[in-house]
Amino acid sequence: MRNVILFLYLIINVFLYTLNFELFNSSVNVDFGFGVFSTMPLILIQLIGLVFILLFVFIDKNKALKNTLLVERLEDRNKILLKDLEINQLKLKNILLAEQTVIPAEPIN
Repeated sequence: MRNVILFLYLIINVFLYTLNFELFNSSVNVDFGFGVFSTMPLILIQLIGLVFILLFVFIDKNKALKNTLLVERLEDRNKILLKDLEINQLKLKNILLAEQTVIPAEPIN
């Protein structure tokens, strides 16, 4: 999903860039608070949007990795519990077999 969002963002930007080529190439004096710079404002806005999209992709990938790790830990825990259950069943079976006493048959008079 995150790759689709990033790809759509890039397609829309390329489409807008081709339709509004003159507008994208126009320079405007932009005051950043610490100085006035001659920049292309639409490209600057798209770069800010790209930063937010990449941040979203990074956060989403991090969540997916955490979920994958959680699933793997639970599967490992499940395997350990199944092995413990099998060991306990074998121990119980051995104890029951050891406790069985053989009663000798009495001779019939």
